[in-house]
Amino acid sequence: MNESLNHKKAVRAIKEFRRKYDDTVFDLVAHAALPVALSSEMLHLIRINFFIDIPDPPPFTSESDILLSSNICQEIGDDLYEIIPSIRDELLKSLIEKHGQKRIKELAGLIWQYTKQSSSWHDNDRLERAQQLTALNFLDSERALEWLKDAEEKNYSAHDVMVEREWFVAMRNEIKRGDLSKLFDKDKPVEIETRKVDAEPEPQEIQKNGHFITYDNGTVLDTKTGLMWATEDNGEDINWYDAKRYCENYRGGRYSDWRMPSIDELKGLYDESLSGYYIAGVENRKVYLTSLIKLSNAWVWSAEFEEKKDGSRAALFDFITGYRYWGPPIIFYGERVLLVRGQLNI
Repeated sequence: MNESLNHKKAVRAIKEFRRKYDDTVFDLVAHAALPVALSSEMLHLIRINFFIDIPDPPPFTSESDILLSSNICQEIGDDLYEIIPSIRDELLKSLIEKHGQKRIKELAGLIWQYTKQSSSWHDNDRLERAQQLTALNFLDSERALEWLKDAEEKNYSAHDVMVEREWFVAMRNEIKRGDLSKLFDKDKPVEIETRKVDAEPEPQEIQKNGHFITYDNGTVLDTKTGLMWATEDNGEDINWYDAKRYCENYRGGRYSDWRMPSIDELKGLYDESLSGYYIAGVENRKVYLTSLIKLSNAWVWSAEFEEKKDGSRAALFDFITGYRYWGPPIIFYGERVLLVRGQLNI
């Protein structure tokens, strides 16, 4: 009777959640049902590994929406949550039906690796072992059962949490919950994709200036063009060839697709209507661009390069005059490189 009532309540709660949020957010909470407990960091890790590359991914605000949905999640500690057990069962069914065995094993592998690597679980041995056992149960249910039996048979000290009977009862129920994986075709081989474990926090907005926004990861977004810029240039004299290599090796903001800007992209930063700012060592001359991007000299290399019969040349932009110039790529006259990523969308 109680089981039937809990099932009805779970179905109602899920329907209410689906009315409030779109399908991708529901899919995210279904993924979040696999671990026995959730932290904000773990939920963020799940989202950036499984949802960033899909069309219309759930926004980062969906993470807090899920954790603060009291009819779905309940807080059990400091930045620690669990999905209500009856609801978790239904969400797991949805996850398995939609994504199948490969996704379940990918997700379980991610939880397993994260729990081993993250220090946030090490202070709670009981929870850490529960998290690992839950992940192992979806990776290899027979091995998980053997692990639990072995743990029960060992002689632990009276102070060890593993002797607590209720823990073993809860873990046996967790093993039974893994029976949902009977929906899998056990004879079908599975290739498990390696997922990124090290998650970085979502970049936080620091300041706005017109259509520019600066973030705490060393980037500036131009909302007008869609381009992302580094917050400052390389800081010293550099020739064109070394500037190109500098861009290829730059990993600011954890991005690896930085490049040299075109002349048109640099022109897009230049704005004489701004008050501009002075550069140290350049007296009485201002550079005219947003103050959120700091230049240490006015001349900035562009990606434009020409091979001529009498030699090669590369284009640079002057942020004092707004003019394009050409220079020998092997020599520098105080030029800098300012990195950009993305494509112009206007």
